[in-house]
Amino acid sequence: MIQESSAHPKTLSPVGPMPALAIAAILALLAGPVSAAGQREWSIDFNGVSLHSEDRYVQNGVSREYNETNPGMGISIELTEWNDIVRKSSWTRWIDRAGIDADIKFGFFENSYREDSLYAGAFLHKDYGRGDWKLAPGLGLLLVTGYEDTPEDAPSVFPLPVLGVEVGHKAVKLNVGFVPWGDVDFATVQLQLVPRYW
Repeated sequence: MIQESSAHPKTLSPVGPMPALAIAAILALLAGPVSAAGQREWSIDFNGVSLHSEDRYVQNGVSREYNETNPGMGISIELTEWNDIVRKSSWTRWIDRAGIDADIKFGFFENSYREDSLYAGAFLHKDYGRGDWKLAPGLGLLLVTGYEDTPEDAPSVFPLPVLGVEVGHKAVKLNVGFVPWGDVDFATVQLQLVPRYW
């Protein structure tokens, strides 16, 4: 088998990170005054690293190392406080009764195959904590792009269920995601900054 170092020429997808960054920045600016009025909680998310159960993958007969440095940026917005935007429905009432919080998430990152990926989806979580500290396990479902020209051979947009947990101070949190299905298990780490508490 041919071995190759982790250096691998990056192939940019037609939709690179800059459009996603621009969208995230605009929404962040718009969310500020809206958040102040509606007391909604939202965070700026910094995508950073991933860990894989295997060190290498094979593409076109060449063995390569997984990219475990995954820079990117996103936004998370707490959905259950959107009562002035989203009319109460059966599913939002169920979420309230169960004490479950729902966040919508979107953003971009450089994936494990050094391709640009966009994501959007939701994260349902149950919060536990004391004072300003929080532990929130949950389950997310994301729509993800950027894996069609990789060994995953995924559709251009595909659903990805993710086990997750948020942990940390209410102003600065880590969101750890774990995907235990598929040929290779992997975990991701995301830093979340909550402007409401700064």
